[in-house]
Amino acid sequence: SLLVQLFTVCAVICAARAFGILLPAWLIVVTTAPILLLASMPVTFGGWGTREAAAVAGWSFFGVAPALAVAAAAAYGAYALLQAPLALWLRPGTGQVREPDGMPR
Repeated sequence: SLLVQLFTVCAVICAARAFGILLPAWLIVVTTAPILLLASMPVTFGGWGTREAAAVAGWSFFGVAPALAVAAAAAYGAYALLQAPLALWLRPGTGQVREPDGMPR
C-alpha cells in the first residue's frame, strides 16, 4: 500500500512538471493527500471534477494558475484511465480457477 502511494505521488509530480508547475516536490507530496481524498468522494465518476477543484484550491494558494492545476490534475486522471485497459490485458490467468501450483482445476 505504501508503494502504491509512492507511485501515486510520483505520478502527480510528473503531471505537475509536465505542465510547468514548479512547486517543490515536498509541497506536491503534502498537497496530494487532500487532492486525492476529495477525488475519492462519491459525488463524481472516477474523481473527475473534484480532483481538479481540489488541485486548484490547494495549489492556487502557492501561486499556480488555475488552468495549470486543472490540466495537471486531469493528466493524472488520464494516467489512471489509460492504464486501466492495460491492467485488464496484462492480468494473469484466463478466468480459470487455478491450484496453488499454477495448474488449472
